[in-house]
Order: sequence, then structure tokens, then C-alpha cells
Amino acid sequence: MASIWTTAIATTLSTGIFTLGTAYAVIPAQHSVFALNQKATTLSEGQIRAILDQMQAASNKRDTKTIMKFLAPDATVRMTIDAQGKSQTMTLTRSQYYQYLQQGFYITENYRGQYSNLKIQVMPNKKAAIATYVLDEEITIKNQPGTLVSSSDASMKFEIVKGQILVTSLKTVSRLEFKTE
Repeated sequence: MASIWTTAIATTLSTGIFTLGTAYAVIPAQHSVFALNQKATTLSEGQIRAILDQMQAASNKRDTKTIMKFLAPDATVRMTIDAQGKSQTMTLTRSQYYQYLQQGFYITENYRGQYSNLKIQVMPNKKAAIATYVLDEEITIKNQPGTLVSSSDASMKFEIVKGQILVTSLKTVSRLEFKTE
């Protein structure tokens, strides 16, 4: 059982990568790039989509530093992993999540994901927004037999922090299964 949890936790390292990045491949490319150095006083759905596009491009390049530019200094990441009838929840700080992403990039061999049901809700005051989606993934970890299959419900909260639109909260609930071939 310990090796199953070790693999599940290690796999969520890579899941975390794609939660913030690669999953956004279906977002249309026509949105203009939102420069991180622009000062924002309000936010819009288009700006959120542009940020997600940049995060996706950074994930494809395994560029954790760029991904982290979009996380607020006090951002929290809460990941719940359900596997084989057991559940574990981790809450990470921004710096812990950075290490998590680095490790995830290192151990991931193959990744295939499909993302659906993106919904962006901008708050009436245009100072915050919530992006939600479902992410279905198949991940192969280096030197591990089989494939991890997961389905995750994710929610990202964006807020204006010191003139920048940043992720202040990321929450995921992932259901994991191991598939042997």
C-alpha cells in the first residue's frame, strides 16, 4: 500500500503541473497576451484566458518559473487525492508548490490530458474571478510500470494583487486509478 501512495503522491506532482498549465490547450489562441507587468485595476474573462494561455505555454516548456509568476506570494494550493478507497489532502504554500512542480517535471515521462467544462465567473466588482474545469489525464512516471489515470475537478481563484492578476487559490480533487497494460 505504501508504494501505491508514494506513486499516487508523486503522480500528483505532475498532475499539479498540468492543473496549472497543459490543461488549457483548448483555450482559443486568439486572446491577446496579458503582460505580467501591466497594471490591472479590473479583470475580465479575456484576461483570465490569456493568463491561462501563458501558463499552458510555460507548462509545455516545463518552465516552472514562468508558471510561478502567475501565483500570488501568499497563494495556497489544496490538492485532494482519492485512490483505492483512501483520500489524502495536501495544502501547499507557493514555495512548496514550486518544489512540487519541479519534482513533477522531473518524474513525468509521458502525459496525455483532455480538459473540459471551462467556466470563468468574473465577480461583479471585476476584482476577482473563479475558473473551474474538469481535467482527465493519463500519466506515465519514469521507470514505473503502468499508467496513472486521473479525473480532477479544479478551481482557480484569480484576484488583483498589487496591480497584477494572480492566482490566489488553486483547489483540486483528483480521483486516481492505476492501469496496467
